[in-house]
Amino acid sequence: MNAGNVQDRNIAIVWDFDGTLTPHDSTSQTVKIIGGDEAQFWHDIHVINGRTKHARQFDEWERILSSDAPTWMWSLARLAHASEIILTKSYFETIAHRPEFSLFTNACTLLARMRDLEGTAKYKRHGIQIHHFVVTAGLAELIAEILKFNQTSVSKVWGCRFRGVFEQEREVGMSVPVFCMDETMKTRAIFEIAKGIWLPDSELHVNDRVASKDLWCPFQNIIYVGDGPTDIPALSVVRDRGGSGIVVYDESKPKDLVRKRLEKMSAHTRCDCIVPARFGKEDKLYQTINRQCERIADRYRVQDFCTT
Repeated sequence: MNAGNVQDRNIAIVWDFDGTLTPHDSTSQTVKIIGGDEAQFWHDIHVINGRTKHARQFDEWERILSSDAPTWMWSLARLAHASEIILTKSYFETIAHRPEFSLFTNACTLLARMRDLEGTAKYKRHGIQIHHFVVTAGLAELIAEILKFNQTSVSKVWGCRFRGVFEQEREVGMSVPVFCMDETMKTRAIFEIAKGIWLPDSELHVNDRVASKDLWCPFQNIIYVGDGPTDIPALSVVRDRGGSGIVVYDESKPKDLVRKRLEKMSAHTRCDCIVPARFGKEDKLYQTINRQCERIADRYRVQDFCTT
């Protein structure tokens, strides 16, 4: 029999997407599918944002200390318009099946396996539910369609979004960026998950104060899995409040590149562990997440024992 308030008995496993659930950069793949040159596209973004030596040599230039998202979304919208493409859900549905967006082997199986835990005796007895979320700096609607194509269920996807705007005098509509996701906005998504703001019937706002006992998902029940610098603030927010942070890396990437990235991710204990992006039941990633879920379940078991 359950004791306590089952409202807060949720476990949230929060995933980054590019480099975490897939070995690909989904935005770069979209650039190529639309007809752009990937290397030139990102070079132009870095020039506009003052991140190249050439861009910084001019005295009048003040380096833009902000995320790349607004710039690359604007550039992608222009590229799409030139190809008469509107970057909306209906378009992303047509490309989500392509091999350029394939997931890591067994990624879908791992997510399903974690969800299946809530049907086991221990989790059912204590009213514990497990939810997957994706918080990405990529294209939210594209990633939602990729996951749907792979029959992988997640509760919500946060990411960059466009809206198609049509004017009578124009034959082709425009893709207007309406939400830019960067490392700071990822932390906002974490608070929206913890407070339950993402639920359709929620009337809360992200800045509303919510007592710890009233959180939809206590921070100590959040497990964040990421791979890159944009995940560092979210990892820090989760771990500082009692949750778990896991960093994954792609073993197929050059070792020097992986080492350099992991040094940044592991600095100042920003994560609890670093494991290969391998999703089998015998691999460290599954074992680590499973162990964290078991730890949470055991906490509720002790809580219920003490209140019965």
